[in-house]
Amino acid sequence: MRARNIAAYLTARSGFLSWYCGIFNVYGRRQPEAGTYALVLGIFLKRWRDRQVLEIHGGGDQRRDFIHVKDVAECNIAAVESDEHDVVFNVGSGTNISIKELADLISTNQVVTERRPGDAMQTLADISETCQLLKWRPKIGLLDGIEELKTFMKAEQV
Repeated sequence: MRARNIAAYLTARSGFLSWYCGIFNVYGRRQPEAGTYALVLGIFLKRWRDRQVLEIHGGGDQRRDFIHVKDVAECNIAAVESDEHDVVFNVGSGTNISIKELADLISTNQVVTERRPGDAMQTLADISETCQLLKWRPKIGLLDGIEELKTFMKAEQV
């Protein structure tokens, strides 16, 4: 709600039409693999590439909504080209997967470690309004996206 209020304020104050994209867990080529901004998918893929064990914090029951960067770009273009303003566009896949299920898609070489304090149990984007207003839908499924990234990472090693 705060983002919607900021968008409305900016429009009223400056006359520029504004909107806000609330983007969920973005993944794609050259995503961070370590450090503060690294997400679990980038970390898992790096560890897979380096033939290291995937560390699952807690039981792996935390759920995340992942969206491919190409889908994020298409949504942003649709927002720019639309007449919508003072709107918050949730940008995600609209589905989520557990961290354990994600790990299983990447490697069977896994270990469970302690849950990290502060980890959210679930993220899930409600993209219904975004889809309706922008006539947009995510196109790249998580499994296809992971396979694309694995292929890309293998090619980079050559």
